[in-house]
Amino acid sequence: MRRTYVLKLALAGMFIALDIVFSRFLYAYLPPGFHEVRVSPQFLAYALAGWILGPVWAIGCAVAGDVLGMLINSAGLPILPGYMLSAALTGLVYAVCLYRRPVSAWRCLLAVAVSTLVISLCLGSLWAVLYYTQDHTTAMWLTKLLAALPWRLMCIPIYAVGVFLVQRGLSRERIPERFGFAR
Repeated sequence: MRRTYVLKLALAGMFIALDIVFSRFLYAYLPPGFHEVRVSPQFLAYALAGWILGPVWAIGCAVAGDVLGMLINSAGLPILPGYMLSAALTGLVYAVCLYRRPVSAWRCLLAVAVSTLVISLCLGSLWAVLYYTQDHTTAMWLTKLLAALPWRLMCIPIYAVGVFLVQRGLSRERIPERFGFAR
């Protein structure tokens, strides 16, 4: 029992580090010049934490990654509770869809679609309106949402393929079993 906890703690630290590197240093804004849609491989850290560690640990990794990432490289922005909630929900979505389930392209697509459309698009647009604009109306939220929608829709298959390929590759090498996490 103690060995499993130590392994989970070590893996959680690795996923938090991946989250910070992916979200704070390996990102791009789409389309160039607009600060509407930020893309990064951060989804892989969330997906792996949810798949291997489960819901509670995935939520903890996501929140810790968000807070520590802001402390390391905030780009002058404050820590915002809305974005922290979005990170926690994203970790939860990936865990619910992937934890202790067989590797499946459909599960990966479902996890990415819910995470992208509900959390990144809807909640992300809401947080952008609440934190960064003076106009806190539904019309402004819809404007932000519709501006990001085409880009988010294009990201879904790319992210889903990425999660599936990483998950399948780790499964083929039996990585979760080597760490003592039975599938």
